[in-house]
Amino acid sequence: MMEIQPIGHMSEARISLTTLGQVTLRVEGAPIAIANRKSQALLAYLATTLNGRESRERIAGLLWSEFEEEKARASLRQTVADLRRVVVAPEVSFFAADRLTISLDAASLEVDCLAILRDLERGEISGLLLSENLKFWPQITAITTMTLWVRGANTL
Repeated sequence: MMEIQPIGHMSEARISLTTLGQVTLRVEGAPIAIANRKSQALLAYLATTLNGRESRERIAGLLWSEFEEEKARASLRQTVADLRRVVVAPEVSFFAADRLTISLDAASLEVDCLAILRDLERGEISGLLLSENLKFWPQITAITTMTLWVRGANTL
């Protein structure tokens, strides 16, 4: 399971992913532009899975369910190529993809919704909930529910 510092007491994270509002990836505080919404969705999904890893087949089915399998796989290949261009560098090496799976190094990534979830599991109110991000309460609820569901599904 990922170890994440509480939002209110976070040290400066080397790599962080904001999923509330606009999906934003930051490396040492500097934003990394990820314009494609499917790329953002892929990062957010992988960041909230139990182990940060998922099969290409499942991701293609989740993100491109409206397409035939071959078109979905082609779209996933393009999305992975786009992400590799922006997030795979010597100083940013948390994203990996091979023929069968796509993964994030969850230990090197700090995710806002997971920090909220962890704090709630400990019976604490996250500092993020007390900030200007309160306007994202519907998203927080949805992401927390989805994260719990994904974690439960991964244990089956």
